[in-house]
Amino acid sequence: MVIPTSMPTKGSFNLTTEKPEIKVDDNAVLTVIADSAGENISAYDVILRYDPLVFDFVEAKSLDREFQVYSYKKDNRLSLTVVKTGQDPTPSIFVDKPVVNLVFKAKRIGDQTVSILASFEKESTKFVNEKTEVVYPAVNDVNLMVK
Repeated sequence: MVIPTSMPTKGSFNLTTEKPEIKVDDNAVLTVIADSAGENISAYDVILRYDPLVFDFVEAKSLDREFQVYSYKKDNRLSLTVVKTGQDPTPSIFVDKPVVNLVFKAKRIGDQTVSILASFEKESTKFVNEKTEVVYPAVNDVNLMVK
């Protein structure tokens, strides 16, 4: 018998918003806040789940000029792959740092949750440090009310 156990986590990705209440046709801006727990990060992946009947994904924008965001929309998920492309030798150690802004356009009234998923199928939310070691962070979700 296999007993599922939770993967040990280090660091975190937290999803936040300054406006938890928005109107239909307005944009919801969500910010991913990263804490790499002292690790020097060279890349990271974030998997989000949202309701595509309620929100249209508009864009993902890196808030750190050293990192480039690549977004992939699939059904009710959004996968972000973020890679350090800058040549700045300064270590990228995140301490509660806003790293990505996500924009979703509201299409329908209702309460909705946008979640960062620890994993989905073969994908996972993770940091990759400068030694190419994978670190799995704690994750959360955010509730939005569309009026």
